Amino acid sequence: VCPVPILDQQQFLRSYLSKEGQWYQPANFINPGQAQYSNTGTTLFSEAFASHTGIDLASWSAQHIFAPLQLHHTFWPTPENLNLPTATLYIPDSQGELMPLPSYASADFYAGTLHSSANDLARYLAAVVSDKPQFPLAGLSAERRKLLLGLDQLAPYADHPGLFWHQSGDYIGHTGLFVGAQSLMYYNKAT
Repeated sequence: VCPVPILDQQQFLRSYLSKEGQWYQPANFINPGQAQYSNTGTTLFSEAFASHTGIDLASWSAQHIFAPLQLHHTFWPTPENLNLPTATLYIPDSQGELMPLPSYASADFYAGTLHSSANDLARYLAAVVSDKPQFPLAGLSAERRKLLLGLDQLAPYADHPGLFWHQSGDYIGHTGLFVGAQSLMYYNKAT
């Protein structure tokens, strides 16, 4: 049995980042200058993005990524589409048997709740990595692509260039792992 999560992102961030907060721990923070992926960091980014642009990240990505790429099976869950059919999530019990999980929510919404079909995900990846994709993203210049993928920089951690991408040899991509679900999206930059 899990406690009911704090679903309000701002409330969660205050509880996590403030010394008086319920979820605060000094180990939550790393030394300045070090780069490390963080679901909470993604949540903080989404709040900063909304504050700066005046539009939440879900609406912005639907307008600037999903619509131009015709990603018809990609969405952020909302109360209106929360009950759309999705794959059943499973987790192993103490004997290793898989048991189905009920739908659950998390305060780090933007770190792992995007729903997408394999076809839509492949179309997105092609738009990001291809010099001349069939469905281009407006504003994704060659320079921005290199920045996004980390192809022209030395990252603090060599296997994590760019923005949230992971590199292993010639393969670049991103993984996702939440309770009951895992996703992998990689391409071979050499081929």
